[in-house]
Amino acid sequence: MNTRMTFARAVAGAAMAVAILMPGDAFAILGLFESEPTKAEMEKMDTLFNGYYKAPDVESAIAVLPSVKKINKAKPGGIPPMIGFYFGVAKSSGEAWRGNWEAAKKRGGKEVAVGIDAALEGKSLDDMVPQDLEDYAPGILDFLWGYFLATGDAEAPRRVIRRGGMTVPDRHGVVDLTARAAQWSSVSLAKDHPAVAAELEAFALTADEKSVRTFFGPALNDAARAVLSPTAVARIVSCGVAERKELTEYELREAFLKANEGVPSVREVALADAPPDIAEKLKRLWRMTYAKGTLVFGRLEAEDSDIADIATWAWVYEDGTFIAVVYRTRDYIVFEKHGYAPLAVRMPQKMRSTKGKTALDFGTLRMRRLAPDKTATLAFTPRLPDGIDTATATLEVDNRFPVGEDWGTIKGGRERPQAAACSFAVTNGVAVAVQGCSPMAYRFKLSAPGCPGLPREIDLSRDRSLDLGDVALVREEPRRFALRPFAAKDSAWQEKSVVPGKEELLLQDKRDSLGNTCTLRLDPYCDGEGCIGASFGWAPTRWDDFGVLTLDEFLRLETAGKLPQPERVKREWESDERGVALTSGHIYRFREKNHWKLDILIAVLPDQNQTETEATK
Repeated sequence: MNTRMTFARAVAGAAMAVAILMPGDAFAILGLFESEPTKAEMEKMDTLFNGYYKAPDVESAIAVLPSVKKINKAKPGGIPPMIGFYFGVAKSSGEAWRGNWEAAKKRGGKEVAVGIDAALEGKSLDDMVPQDLEDYAPGILDFLWGYFLATGDAEAPRRVIRRGGMTVPDRHGVVDLTARAAQWSSVSLAKDHPAVAAELEAFALTADEKSVRTFFGPALNDAARAVLSPTAVARIVSCGVAERKELTEYELREAFLKANEGVPSVREVALADAPPDIAEKLKRLWRMTYAKGTLVFGRLEAEDSDIADIATWAWVYEDGTFIAVVYRTRDYIVFEKHGYAPLAVRMPQKMRSTKGKTALDFGTLRMRRLAPDKTATLAFTPRLPDGIDTATATLEVDNRFPVGEDWGTIKGGRERPQAAACSFAVTNGVAVAVQGCSPMAYRFKLSAPGCPGLPREIDLSRDRSLDLGDVALVREEPRRFALRPFAAKDSAWQEKSVVPGKEELLLQDKRDSLGNTCTLRLDPYCDGEGCIGASFGWAPTRWDDFGVLTLDEFLRLETAGKLPQPERVKREWESDERGVALTSGHIYRFREKNHWKLDILIAVLPDQNQTETEATK
């Protein structure tokens, strides 16, 4: 089946589930299809569907069928939540439906006929939704929730929750989408429906550890915690789920701004009244950004220093003038400088202007040097290859909170998203402690001649001291690979030599619509003796390992039809689901399902030095 079509159908199914799950304006989404029901019709359907099993009313269920028909016209035969609901209604009130079925059809019952007919024929829930988990379509969830809201049968949420914790060997986008929809919807309905809360509690207490981790994720969120008992929460935590969730990027940003926010003296200035050089720069910036925000400007000073090496997403000029466009979604500017307190200034909400004829003058902003007891310390020990005694360590300010949506530069100014903080020499094996750092994000780099540079992002805003331990460099030496299409057995192997960390492995000459070639990024710092890290730019991808084989051995086994069963390669880094560790001497099958539709063999050939050594034995 077409992957893009499958995904589109899955998204549509999830939207249906969302629509039927929430009280209030639950069916507002569904009203966007075909002829839209009125607000009064929506409210009547909300009231009926979201609590039907608590007070069944066949006449009311029939009365809303014209509204249901308006919604269902977009999908002939009806959408799963409605079919499930009316299957449940007819199942629990069969005799009442038999007497009214012909009249109901005329009012719009044809749109949900498949569910009602099945109920009147005596079909069970198992006939409509098998208990196994082989069908991952989100429409299954829609049907089950519709059935539950009609009947209150706990079997429906039980099956939804199982899908939220399902462990599937070859997970794909539809599986993940269905699982996430099951997780979210179960927790959401548990607030108002005791039967759902009871099934969620039972799952947390009795399911296997892997299923519990899959359902509740790396951290137990507040919504789930609110509907579970302390005993269930303790069981979830014992399965490896974090008791407290990590702060979101939004929460981190708000905490950062609150701790470092300055309150400038802001006044609105007509562009005609601004200093001539600033007015011209503001007009130029306004044209560049297509008038999507508020123009701001001011002057920047740094205590006991000049303004060099300040990182910000505003444009800063040599005389300290800064200008920027601040957007409604990002109403702040952050200035950061090594050894100084970060300075965040927020635009007053009442002074937002998008007319382009005025700007906000922030006046003079002054960055303060940090007192010694307010600074942070970074520690590490460099480990260098044999024959290399010294290296260079560099800290750059890594400004995390951009305010500009257009990253172009203005002639005469300078864009400073990153700025060098300090650079110094280090000696192999000698521990280093960098004091006087600011509590903010940095980019750390270690480099030496003949070695690919090792960049690493660090954040000193949480802990005032951070020890990276050993930081090792490797030599800049090429690694050899052989490539061949998997299906084309008669094709010759194409050998390539690539320097990890510096070059990328070309997998396919064919270019996409943007002119990009298909390459594999190589990481020289992968964990594991003799391994090399690899990651592909698009997902989903799959790696299968045929084990240690020479090219000739593989060809011989392939010709005889005796290739060994490959093993699925585990992902190496949690932060990058596309990354794997490749071992020298192994042959891998690499498959990519979306843009390039690759299916090739990648042999990691032994290093040249290793080959020469073996030849002398």
